[in-house]
Amino acid sequence: MTWIDWNEFPVPEDVRGLLFLYEDGSVYPDRYSPETKKRKYRDCKIVGWKFMERRNPNEKSIQCNVL
Repeated sequence: MTWIDWNEFPVPEDVRGLLFLYEDGSVYPDRYSPETKKRKYRDCKIVGWKFMERRNPNEKSIQCNVL
């Protein structure tokens, strides 16, 4: 799977199970702050993202709250 452009398709805060590609070439999984309940980002520009692969296809890897 190729990276999805962050500028064209930013990810909503309530989607889980992502990898982020930063402009320095590093890749990190999504992390959340227990205090703010929001996603934590590195101090580097995000250029892309993609969903993490699941080890078992029956496992849920994405959680999203629908309004």
